Amino acid sequence: MLTCAFYGTARINDPSDTQVGVDFTLKAREFIDTMSGKKASDLRSYVNKFARHIQKSIVDGRRNGIIGPLPSTTVYPERPGTHLVFCALFDGYYKEQARQQDVIFIHRSQTVCLPILPHGKSVHKGYLIYGPPKLARELQRSDCDPRLLTYRSPAWDKRQETLTLSEGVGLAKDYIRACKSDAGREIDPACGGIGGDIQIATITPSGGFSFNWVPNDEPVSCSSQ
Repeated sequence: MLTCAFYGTARINDPSDTQVGVDFTLKAREFIDTMSGKKASDLRSYVNKFARHIQKSIVDGRRNGIIGPLPSTTVYPERPGTHLVFCALFDGYYKEQARQQDVIFIHRSQTVCLPILPHGKSVHKGYLIYGPPKLARELQRSDCDPRLLTYRSPAWDKRQETLTLSEGVGLAKDYIRACKSDAGREIDPACGGIGGDIQIATITPSGGFSFNWVPNDEPVSCSSQ
């Protein structure tokens, strides 16, 4: 029971820059279909197979002239001289164990590098925050900056292992709304690029993902169906 999210450039245009040359979200679906009924010993092995599938599509796309230059707007700081293409985050339950595993695709001067698989994580009850850290630390404090009080529900003061799923959803909304606010940007400049509509989905061991969008926080295309 997994969901996969992308950040970075998940679609690369053709050399003329007039249409999409390779859509990696579609390549991901190809991989999932290919793996249906097959086994991988753990989530890391599964994502490693995914990484090879995607890397091949990038290399072939460049070799065959299907895609244009790889994006060079985001530096990947852990590998000097490289730039991020995109990262895929796998989250959910693999063999009934709550797990997370990322895979990062980078290039060096348009030469595709080997995919990077950081250490996977076991997920425990509570929350993990990906985003501006200074603002996160401030919201976790009971004596937080007064400007953030409107984004601080009582759930922030509960022990993490006692949080319900709905409370976790509320904390996510609190955090994102705070990041989008003028106060959030003043407190943590890393919030500067955060905005837009909030979309939240859940994944559970029994129900999986399957468009389990939280009511009123689903993409427009889903809410209209």
